[in-house]
Amino acid sequence: MGEENRLTVAPVPGNGERNVSSERAMSFAAKPSLIEAIGPEVLHASDSKTIAKSALAYLNQYLKVETSAVLLVREDRLVVTAALSPYVRRLAKSKFPLCGAPLALIRGEQRSLNLPDIDEQAIANEALTSRLEILECRSVLMVAIGSHGLIILANPRSDSFNSFDEAGVVGVAAQLDFILERLEREEELQSTTGRLKKLLDSVSKAQATGDLDQAMQETLKAIVERVGADSGSFLLRDDQGGRLALSAAVGLGPRAKSIVISPGEGIAGWVATHKRPLKVTDLNGAGAHGVGKRTISALSIPVISGDDLVGVVNLGSKQREYEFDLADIEHLTGALARLGSGLAAERRQDQWQGLYFDTIRALTRVIESRNPYSIGHSVAVAARACALAKASGLTASQIETIELAALLHDVGVAAFSHDFLGQERPLNSAERLILRSHPSVAKNALSGIEDLRAVLPVILHHHENYDGTGYVDGLKGEGIPLEARILAVAEAYEAITSDRPHRSAMSAAHAVTELKNCAGRQFDPKIIDTFVQMIGKEKKSVKATS
Repeated sequence: MGEENRLTVAPVPGNGERNVSSERAMSFAAKPSLIEAIGPEVLHASDSKTIAKSALAYLNQYLKVETSAVLLVREDRLVVTAALSPYVRRLAKSKFPLCGAPLALIRGEQRSLNLPDIDEQAIANEALTSRLEILECRSVLMVAIGSHGLIILANPRSDSFNSFDEAGVVGVAAQLDFILERLEREEELQSTTGRLKKLLDSVSKAQATGDLDQAMQETLKAIVERVGADSGSFLLRDDQGGRLALSAAVGLGPRAKSIVISPGEGIAGWVATHKRPLKVTDLNGAGAHGVGKRTISALSIPVISGDDLVGVVNLGSKQREYEFDLADIEHLTGALARLGSGLAAERRQDQWQGLYFDTIRALTRVIESRNPYSIGHSVAVAARACALAKASGLTASQIETIELAALLHDVGVAAFSHDFLGQERPLNSAERLILRSHPSVAKNALSGIEDLRAVLPVILHHHENYDGTGYVDGLKGEGIPLEARILAVAEAYEAITSDRPHRSAMSAAHAVTELKNCAGRQFDPKIIDTFVQMIGKEKKSVKATS
């Protein structure tokens, strides 16, 4: 295990008199990091309560305190999320006001608070001090878990915690903060995939019933919710006269049904004529066709299918200078383009399938936009994986599963911050371990979508190694789903032939050599053979046409 992953133990100024033997201090420093110690839980994307309990158990192996607890911030309170104590029932789900020393710690004004003998004035939180006294605690060590909450360790004897203890707990808290940050982002991801579920459900429902109007209504609603607008409308273009008529609306009154806009008329008419988005922030509450009364900020965006204008989406906000996320909207309006164009023609099964995949691609682009280095990665992997699947003789159904899995395989990466993903250095071993949870995060986030049920095992196992050394379940050989083995090769090739913050892209020739060297260890040798032949044919084809 890498040395960068060990807990750093350093004396804390002012606590030298409470230091104990170097043997006790070094035993803490020699332990695996928290992330290493609870690796299986991190890999399988556990909840905050489970992680907090494991962190306390990890600390107690060394410190053996009588009472320990993790308190997390919930609105304006500190809530006991996990506790190890003879008095655990008295602590369970206890809530304390966020004030005094706990607030100062969480704000970063202090790193930790080490009290050799409990001091009400030092804690300045009457409810918390009272509870600690009831639990017969005298010595208390509080350490902030970033802005998420506190680790509190307490003992009945005074002078229990020395500077090495304090520094070690600070190190553990930093790693716990990292894990909790990922769990928080996972909740946000669940919300995003929930919107994906609504979009896919609307497509599936429209396919089953032929009710395109309802599908457009649900799709528009998902867009309005995504960007936090107050109102929205979809104006469909009439191919005969080029006029715009209302097809779907959210947050508008009954009169909206009569909206008809001529080419060039108002905001939406200008957008339709020029096929360019237009943002207006000085409506002064007068509103405009398709955005509702009391609207101050508005955005109108063309919905394009190929080179043809399908219609216009209007979004309105009652906030002045509202910042619409244009990138998100452009990605999501692809589904409306498909639905709108479908009103003019009989929809075939392949068109519905195209709409379904377009909706998946739209949400994939939204998620990828959080990390500039990942934009376009999933689409490229999907194309490469489908080609490899065809070359391997898979059925049409298997190829479709692989395409969906490839488009969504990195959804779980959205649970990590820009700063973490964009570091200009290789990840250390603890960071690599927590990043390995992204397949589990993706599986959990997508598990509520019935139509993706067959895709989930492929996403979960696309980082398993052929020799059993991969993650998340250490599957081996043909125990790994075939589609996952194919996706693994395609994903690896696209990753190493693309630039990353800490390295440049590898050439195609070097990438193929690298994959061949990993055959039998990381990758299925038969799939590598097929892949190498496929790349060879692509090169010959390029030479023949140049």
